[in-house]
Amino acid sequence: NQLYLLKEVGNWVKANDLAGIEASDWKQIKARGFSDAQIATLAGVEEGQVAQLRRKAGVRPVMKRVDTCAAEFEANTPY
Repeated sequence: NQLYLLKEVGNWVKANDLAGIEASDWKQIKARGFSDAQIATLAGVEEGQVAQLRRKAGVRPVMKRVDTCAAEFEANTPY
């Protein structure tokens, strides 16, 4: 099911003009784990153009905190 979703998102990126992608769509694509380089390859454009369009839509990279201790004790170091 997850591989199917990745394929579907990839096909959607191929079929659509990146300039017309809205912020909600960018968030969905990025949430599926696609890098700017992967999106660029699928769309047939340069990676820098993908990053520029993503930023223009207001979608920025974020770093999430990962709790590697599985709640055994508090982890204060973000990875």
